[in-house]
Amino acid sequence: MISMIYKSYPKINLFLSIGKKNKKNNLHKLNSVFLLVENSVYDEIKINLNEKEEDEISYFDSTNKTLIIENCIFKKTISYLKEKEIIDKNLFFKIKIKKNIPLFSGLGSGSSNVACLFKFLLEIKQINYFQIKKHILNIGSDVLFFIKNYKAAFVYKYGNKVKKVKNPNLKIKLFFTNIECSTKKVFEDYETNQSMCKNSYLKQFLYFKIKRYWMLENDLKESVFNLYKDLSIKHETLQKKYDKKIFLTGSGGTLFLIEDK
Repeated sequence: MISMIYKSYPKINLFLSIGKKNKKNNLHKLNSVFLLVENSVYDEIKINLNEKEEDEISYFDSTNKTLIIENCIFKKTISYLKEKEIIDKNLFFKIKIKKNIPLFSGLGSGSSNVACLFKFLLEIKQINYFQIKKHILNIGSDVLFFIKNYKAAFVYKYGNKVKKVKNPNLKIKLFFTNIECSTKKVFEDYETNQSMCKNSYLKQFLYFKIKRYWMLENDLKESVFNLYKDLSIKHETLQKKYDKKIFLTGSGGTLFLIEDK
């Protein structure tokens, strides 16, 4: 029986520029540079085929205490792949996930986790890249980045376009605030109250020709801090402590610092 163990790393948005929503697919276009963070925490995932005619998916925290996860992305993905007849309906999985990355941290851990399932399916030749690219938006907008195993990438359109870029080899320090931010609420506030920004440094930073990273911004920052005052206070406190720019990744609630090497 094939069994695979994966390290599921988080990612940060070095910058995040949000465009208008497509009313047909209900998704926003975006421009961002994703960086894989390998010098910090990661989830541990074990996947193998199940001899029982059922999927067994279990989550544990860092102390091995069982977690109850609503809207499990693995169940959703397996159901979708079988419904679309991409994988055999008689294929069942046993998946164990040790969650070391905090939930609702804005680090893409759910997408990183389910990318491991796609890597497993590729390994056992139950799926191909064409099928993945065709259906990826129905699974999660960040998933393709993790499947490709890039250290750094320019991610655009709806997250389904991923272009490898030179890894800037930045030393990233993550700050887990344990403040749960709702992506849905953040985008609703952004659509209602914030103007659509354009990151004028996109082309320069795409190729990392300019090293002034402190100039980069996250278009969702104002909405996140507007909705979650404690996170805004934490951000200000950290900036005073380190006397450097503290960044917000994704829709919160993790903050990060680019450290000196």
